[in-house]
Formats: sequence, structure tokens, C-alpha cells
Amino acid sequence: MNVYFQRINFFISLALVLFSPILSVMYINYHMLASISFLALFPFSVALAYLESIERVKLTYLAPLGLLILISPKYFGLAPLVAGIISLFYIRGVRLPSLKNSAIVVALSLLIGGILLLFEYSLSIKFAIHFATLYDVLMIYGVSIHSLPNTFGERPNWKLASVSIVTLLLSYIIPYLLFVSMLVYFVAAKYYKVKAFYERIKKYKGIARAGNTYLLVGSFTSVLGLLSILGKSDVLTLHYLLIGFVAPHIFTHLPLMIPAILRIRAFKSYCLWTFAFLALSAVTWPSWLSMLLFLLAITCLVKSYLI
Repeated sequence: MNVYFQRINFFISLALVLFSPILSVMYINYHMLASISFLALFPFSVALAYLESIERVKLTYLAPLGLLILISPKYFGLAPLVAGIISLFYIRGVRLPSLKNSAIVVALSLLIGGILLLFEYSLSIKFAIHFATLYDVLMIYGVSIHSLPNTFGERPNWKLASVSIVTLLLSYIIPYLLFVSMLVYFVAAKYYKVKAFYERIKKYKGIARAGNTYLLVGSFTSVLGLLSILGKSDVLTLHYLLIGFVAPHIFTHLPLMIPAILRIRAFKSYCLWTFAFLALSAVTWPSWLSMLLFLLAITCLVKSYLI
């Protein structure tokens, strides 16, 4: 039964992405409502699936709480808050240190996201930036600092990761620390070892080589998130943050997340054009053109699954 609710949450998230451009034409607040709702619901479903994949952590029975998003993002805040509190009890039993650290950061992002929605929610650009930073970006840190280096036989630097997390939290008060946090994150996740990662990939063949190449290209596309420091307005800062940093991570892990969440067959091909369109979307303005490129990236992703 929980699988069905995970599927419902996923399709609601997909609808929010696809209809957001239409809503923005009707009224800006509808667009912001759709955007914040997606930023809240989709990571919640991902966090449940991710934590469920970790030994001793059982959380997918909380998936029905995702339907609270249909009432209001504010009341949906109960879902990540409850999930974060419960997950902390399970995480104590996780034995692998890096995996345990990863799970703790994901749980922390759920707690903070829930609190922000319950007590600070508003349809404003400023709230969207704060929420995306302390919920979505923090969750990405938790997953990727562990997964990227380990995929290529490296150990993440959790001491530096702690610095990136602290500076990310402080960016709520001092905005430019977001840039500092991302820089430290890229070092903690061993982005500077891209050449070694690629040399390792060249030893693979077939779908393994294609999948790992896709992972590497997608991860490095997120470097565009550093452009957020150049945002001359809150709108552009949010654009660079979401399209330049959050979206590449989501698209990178979707081929793994979608089969796990929806219980469907695994991807059998990977399209690198996905990240070409995503990168163009991140550096393109006005918003309607950026959204068109973003939808082309989604099209490439769907096509790679259907092949």
C-alpha cells in the first residue's frame, strides 16, 4: 500500500513541474505555490526511499502524509517533521559511519524543512530561497557527499562536509555563505578527482559505463549552482540555485530513484543531452526560454527510459 502512496506523491510532483509554467502565466502566486509544493513533496518522497534503503531504517509507511500537500504546503510541514524525528531513532542502529552521517544529514534536512513550512511558510521568493537552501540543498549534501565518492572507490571528507553544512545553515542569516558552502561541498565530495573518476569509468563496459558517465556528468553540472552568487535579484538567485544546483542532482539520481520509488524496471539507457539542456536552462534568461530548455531536459530523460 505504501508503494501506491509513493507513486501518488511522485505523480503529484511531476504535475507540479509540468503545470508550473502554465500557472505562472495565470498568476505569479500560483507559480510560486506550485514551485514550493514541488520543492517540499518530491524530496520528502526521495528521503523516505533513500532512508528505507539503509539498513534498519523503515519509513515508507509515512508516504500517505505526502497527501497533506493537497491542503497546503504549510500543513504538509508535518510530514517531513515527523519523518525526521522518527528516522533519528532508526539511524542510531546504522553501522557504517559514512552512511550513518549521510542519514543524519537527510534527517536534519527533514526536520528543518518541516519547521520552516509550519512556522515561516509564505508565497515569497525570499522564503523559497531559504526553504530550497535549508531543505533541498541540505538533503542533497547528505546524499551526494556519501554517494558520489563511494561510487568511484573514494571516501568522502566528512570533516569538510561538516563545514559545508554549518556554513549552509548560517547562510540563512548571511546569504553569501551559500557560495562558500557549495565550494566546500564540492571539495568534501571529491569533485576535484574528476580525472580519476573518469579513468575508473573507462574500465567499465556497456550499461555500467553509460550509467556511471551519466552520474559523473550530472554531478559536475551542479557546479553551475555557484552562479547563485551572481544573482542581481532574488528571482535570479533562486533560478541559479534551483536550475543550476538542485535540478542537476535530481536528474542525476532520477534513473535510480524512479525505479525504487515506483517499483518499475530500471533504466537501460542514459541520455547526456539531458544535462546539456539543463545547463543551458541554468544560464538562460528570460524565464520562459529557460523553462522551455528545462522541459527539453525532461523530455531527454523520459526518452532514455523508454528506449
